[in-house]
Parts: sequence; C-alpha cells; structure tokens
Amino acid sequence: MDVATTAALIIARHGDRLEKLRRTFLAPKNIVSELNPYGRHRLAGLGPLPSVSDRHADVTVGAELADLAYAHDDLTLEGYKITLSLAAHDRILGGRITLDIDETDAWLYAVLGQTLADRAYHAGALSGTEPHRLTTVFYYVYLDLHRQPVPRPETADDSFEVPVRPEAFA
Repeated sequence: MDVATTAALIIARHGDRLEKLRRTFLAPKNIVSELNPYGRHRLAGLGPLPSVSDRHADVTVGAELADLAYAHDDLTLEGYKITLSLAAHDRILGGRITLDIDETDAWLYAVLGQTLADRAYHAGALSGTEPHRLTTVFYYVYLDLHRQPVPRPETADDSFEVPVRPEAFA
C-alpha cells in the first residue's frame, strides 16, 4: 500500500481518536514554553493502536507543540514546532520493533493532515536493543505565529532533518 492509501485506512479506523489527539496537543494551554516547561509538560499520546502493515505490531503516537524560541533556546526564533513520535511494539511480547517507513509516514499524514505533513521533516530515530532497528521515529513541523507551516529556520540547529516531501519546499 502507498502512503496515501495507508493514511486513509488509519483515518478510517482511528479518526475520532486522531481528532482528539490533535485537539489536545494543539490546544493553547498545552504549548511547551517557559510557562509550561518540559519538566511539567505532559506529552499528548495515543495508543497502543494496531499497525496497518504488521499484524504483530501496535503503534503508539506522541505529539507536542512547543514555542520555537523555548524549544531551541533562541529568543530570535518566532513560531512553533510540532514534534511527532511514532513507536512500534510487539503485540504479544511487548518489546520495541521496527515499523516500515511508509507506515510511519502514513501515521504522520493521518495525525497532522496533508497540509502540515507535506511540510514535515524526518527528524531522526531511536533504535532498540539491536543496532540498525529503528523503533521510534520522529518528525518535526515548523509553524509561524499564525500556525501555518514554514521551512525549518536556518538558525534552528537541526541540520540532520530531511524533508518528507522535498518538493513541498520548492
């Protein structure tokens, strides 16, 4: 299945939960900032939910919206940064497992919608106990003060980020 078809399937199965997650992490009271710092902030999450590509896997989703100046400790930055994390777990054994990148991209589109997901960046991954098995995948989306997607600020020192859809930034 391609990313769009997989995202549509995820939305069909979990649309209400995805909408609730969006409302929660995008709410003004939940923005990570000096007034609501990382130490006190609680990440909005969803799951475990069944994977659509691996019948043995469950997926958990974490999402947050942070004040960009606070997140990067740079008062010259304006706007916001969405961080989305996706992790897969073996449904029976409970350990972390790898998900196909097409499925993680599909979850990105299902959670954020096409407008935001088109402007997302792959922001790295964490591996489990075995090397080269990426079990938690991260995405970033940068927003201006009106919460419209923008390219990654040049001063944001996240040079490892790769656009999900490079043509969206052309």
